[in-house]
Amino acid sequence: NASTIYFNPAGMTQLQDREVSGGLAAIGPSFKFHNEGSSLTGNLSAAGTGGDAGGWAAVPNGYLSWAVSKDVYLGVGFGAPFGLKTEYDDRWIGAAQSVMFDIKTYNINPSIAFRVNEKVSLGFGVNWQKVEAEYVRLATVGGAPSPTAPFGDRVTSTMNLDDSAWGWNAGALFTLSPSTKVGVSYRSKVKYHTDGDVKLTSDGSVAGDLTRDGLILDGRQSDLKADLTMPDTFIMSVAQKLNDKWEMLGDISWTGWSSIPKVDIMRTSGAMSGDLAQRLDTDFQDTWRVALGANYQLND
Repeated sequence: NASTIYFNPAGMTQLQDREVSGGLAAIGPSFKFHNEGSSLTGNLSAAGTGGDAGGWAAVPNGYLSWAVSKDVYLGVGFGAPFGLKTEYDDRWIGAAQSVMFDIKTYNINPSIAFRVNEKVSLGFGVNWQKVEAEYVRLATVGGAPSPTAPFGDRVTSTMNLDDSAWGWNAGALFTLSPSTKVGVSYRSKVKYHTDGDVKLTSDGSVAGDLTRDGLILDGRQSDLKADLTMPDTFIMSVAQKLNDKWEMLGDISWTGWSSIPKVDIMRTSGAMSGDLAQRLDTDFQDTWRVALGANYQLND
């Protein structure tokens, strides 16, 4: 169907003159922290382990393809290829590292496909992609616990970063026989140079409004920047038609997540311009995925 625009644009040559595909993916990850020997001191040492930082999200996608001629097809797709949200309890032992992290991407993907001959089709697309990230953590926690502040006074850091960038994707489809097709495709890396700001807000207490050097902190804001490279992906797939109704599908894909070994968030304004505001030691590793599936044709 028309979602081939994302996975392998060459597949559009196998579609009818006009096709529309839409979907909504329900994603429900779970993230639970188990302490295994952290050195815990101060007011957060008595806090909990954060609960389950995962939660349900609905991720939409939509695709439209149409035949310009017997051998040339155009298409456009919209989706959200990367995204994640973690949100721990407001007070937990890792709150200085993260309370909430939310990253979203939006991808618009115009594409074109050519039928070279009855055996080979080629496809190409460009991708305009936007990323938005929000990162909340406790910057400082101090003061004596009280009934209204059981873990002491606090200052919260809220970072917001965004950018848009371009990428590309390409694919080829080989018809080995009337019942067997093999596809290969590649999606490029997308390099972001995000910018944004960080704002520090206190809980309103006297201690929460003060930094270590005694300067008023509440509402202080500075600009930020961070470079981020979203990974590239390679996919090889096979479609084997069993009869008029059933078609078996399989693919193997590789994603280059090692493009994000760390994320350095730098300050770009104020007295601390040029200093590191926060380092995220992501240490992401490349991944492989194997998938099996089937198509059943109900009617024409």
